Amino acid sequence: MPWKYDGISHSAIHIETNAVFGIQWRERPGVEAGFDLLPPKLPAKNWSDAEITELKDKLRIEMRRIWEQRGRQTKLRTLINTKLGGVNSKAAATISRLTGNQVKSRTIQSWLIEPNMRSSRTCPEWAIAALEAYKPSGQDAEPYGLDEDSTSLFRDRSLVSVADQIEEAAAQRRMTLESASLRDLPRIIFEMIEKQNDLLHAAIEEIHNLKIAIGDSNSVEDQKRRLSDLSEKSATRRYEVIEMRQRIKSGSFE
Repeated sequence: MPWKYDGISHSAIHIETNAVFGIQWRERPGVEAGFDLLPPKLPAKNWSDAEITELKDKLRIEMRRIWEQRGRQTKLRTLINTKLGGVNSKAAATISRLTGNQVKSRTIQSWLIEPNMRSSRTCPEWAIAALEAYKPSGQDAEPYGLDEDSTSLFRDRSLVSVADQIEEAAAQRRMTLESASLRDLPRIIFEMIEKQNDLLHAAIEEIHNLKIAIGDSNSVEDQKRRLSDLSEKSATRRYEVIEMRQRIKSGSFE
């Protein structure tokens, strides 16, 4: 997948270069609609006509994939809402029973999340066909409330989002390292390690603050106030340490 495109925006990210290209439609957006691919002004690069044509053809393939996936998502979401009360676990169990293929709640979730997310998967036609043929009982179609299944659904959405952010950050780091020259590589690795160390020290400090707040307080409200005060002092101290390090590096420390 050389492009990252959400199917809605007037821009797309070329993954290999991390460059953001503009999309100018010549007509109403659609699978076969004509469009111009506008190279980014920064970073500066002279894209040849042949390169633009090749990039455009690959983007068109990604557009078709995204729009097809969104179409299937709409069908799947409608079927789950109208026939199974919007409950993913019921949909998973029903599809598994009717098709013989093992489908889990998280499989359904991967079929429904944004197509441009790393953990997104295209819902197969056999899954949609199974739900279209399914005749629900009256109880199946009842809308669900905040029961155990819906709580699990919200938790899964959060997990998918966090996991996707972690994967995206990892991909960005990998791309930075792979595209770096041998001369720049040590500096980039050092800066990454420094950043991770700063985050780790901040996390350790917050855990220490939490332990103090719990031990020193007599109520939840006291704990909140104590933790807020400690966190603010820690943040100020971290800023002062960063400032002092910069002064030492620049030779301005006396």
